[in-house]
Amino acid sequence: MEYLDQQWKWLQINVNNIKQTLQLCKFSSGGGSYDELDGKKIGKWIEINENCTDVINSGKYQQAIQIGKWDFCVNQSGKYQQIGGGSYDEGGKGIKIGKWIEIDEKSFSVSKQRTHIGEYINGKKYGVWKTFYDQIYLEACYLYDQMGRINNKNIIKKGITLIGETKLGKKVGKWEILSVKNQYFGGGLYSNGIKMGLWIKTDYRSQITQIGEYKNGKKVGRWDMWENYFNDNQPNINIGGGSYDQEGLGIKIGKWTYQVTLWRYDKRTYIGEYQNGNKVGVWKEFSESNRFMYSKASTLRSCVLYDLNGIQIYESQLNNGVLEIGQVQNGKKFGRWEILGKNNEQIGGGSYHEGGDGTKTGKWVEIKKNGLLVDTQEKITQFILVNIKMGKKQVDGRVGQKKMSMSQCKKLIKRDIVKNGSGGGHYDLEGNGNKIGKWIDLDDQFLKGKYVTYRGLYKNGEKVGRWDILISDIHKDTDVQFGGGHYDDGGNGNKIGRWIDLDDQFLKGQNLSHRGLYKNGKKVGRWDIWFSDLQKGTDVQIGGGSYDEEGREFKIGMWRQIDRFYSESFYTTENCEYDHGKQLTSRISFNQNSSINTYKNNKMNYI
Repeated sequence: MEYLDQQWKWLQINVNNIKQTLQLCKFSSGGGSYDELDGKKIGKWIEINENCTDVINSGKYQQAIQIGKWDFCVNQSGKYQQIGGGSYDEGGKGIKIGKWIEIDEKSFSVSKQRTHIGEYINGKKYGVWKTFYDQIYLEACYLYDQMGRINNKNIIKKGITLIGETKLGKKVGKWEILSVKNQYFGGGLYSNGIKMGLWIKTDYRSQITQIGEYKNGKKVGRWDMWENYFNDNQPNINIGGGSYDQEGLGIKIGKWTYQVTLWRYDKRTYIGEYQNGNKVGVWKEFSESNRFMYSKASTLRSCVLYDLNGIQIYESQLNNGVLEIGQVQNGKKFGRWEILGKNNEQIGGGSYHEGGDGTKTGKWVEIKKNGLLVDTQEKITQFILVNIKMGKKQVDGRVGQKKMSMSQCKKLIKRDIVKNGSGGGHYDLEGNGNKIGKWIDLDDQFLKGKYVTYRGLYKNGEKVGRWDILISDIHKDTDVQFGGGHYDDGGNGNKIGRWIDLDDQFLKGQNLSHRGLYKNGKKVGRWDIWFSDLQKGTDVQIGGGSYDEEGREFKIGMWRQIDRFYSESFYTTENCEYDHGKQLTSRISFNQNSSINTYKNNKMNYI
């Protein structure tokens, strides 16, 4: 009987050995030795992980108990690479000791490599354990006590996690802020769940770091804001900050500069003053475009005025390069007001009546909001025509006008008041604010490349008689008449007779015009679309069609409309048929080197 028992044990040992060997042969050489007497594993072994067949374990056995260093290797593309491991005690107790990198046996796979990194003391997890995905991305942190029990668990949220110790449910001692890539992003001390002393806090999304002191859980004293604080590849940049009260109330005081990230390349900076935690006085908002590394452009976007209670009483948004800021009382402007450009420079301004009735008084420099020079790199740069009215103000309106010479303008530039001025006209002497007589108006898109002026007569604030449209060459200081027509003399502002209008998309190099007839301010009859080459002095008709004769501005019949215009020899047109303003058919064509190519039904034909 004893002989049969020994034979049965021997058979079991060899069967297990064969199974292990067959599994290892799938990947590489492996296996190990068994004790000849009791069949227990001994010595060096390479074996398949029980829970993941893509992982092999290699190390030593002593009487079937793991001892010393063990490694975990994963099969990737036919080659084994070490992914983890650790050590067992040498006394043969099978107790894990020291630092370990363990695979997550419940969810580990070649494509989803989740590992846990931490320390064992006497076979029990202790201290901080971190869970990683693909060995790079931090997913969670766990804190174990001396009994191997989880003291605290923190999952990565919004790109960061906090890790530290808790007692009776409250944070104590040193706590660290870690990013999803296991980078140190700051931290500080807790005392019974309350922040104390120096703290470093980093916003993962904006990469902005705040450094300052806590007292009984409240911010006190100076706090600074830094950009790229933990980025070794870029210099640290101080981007602002401010102060909190010393009494520990967490109230902001004095001057502050802080930044908010809206998206990757758009950051907003706010500069102003706090009193007792309330914003007071003028606050300025700047936008910063940082699309390319170290290439930043800061633009003033708005100014907001707050009263002593922190209530917003006035806001001026950047409007085509101009904003205004000053004092407001009972909803009315009073005292000194400044007109600022987008680079935060003063370019105009004046005073309002001190009585608080909102009327202008005294000397003013006014800028036409849609015609302001917004980009300068030198103190005196290339001059662009802008509307500037400079004169005396009386209650309830404008009176008179004062012209400025070039030398006067240059002096004003050096004093950062205005850039240069030309154009304009007169207002009525009655103080109604109506334009009268001859005027030169700038196009609203003047600084966007549409260098166009309109010249004619005003009567009681309405255009009358002949008006000419001119293109200004700001480099040669010349004007070329390009279009125009007549307004009725009744002061209704209606266009009449034959007109040459500019295309809505008129820009430099795209000199398109529409030519036809107006009747009581409405387009009627045939209208043609022309391209004009001012340098060559040529006009080419490239489209057009007809409107109804009843003055309803209904398109009728066949039309050839400009879809996209690139140059005289390369543009696309839309050939349409209309019936009482309703489009019936449409076909897109493009003209290239005088050869018309037609797109129809998503196919291209050459004709």
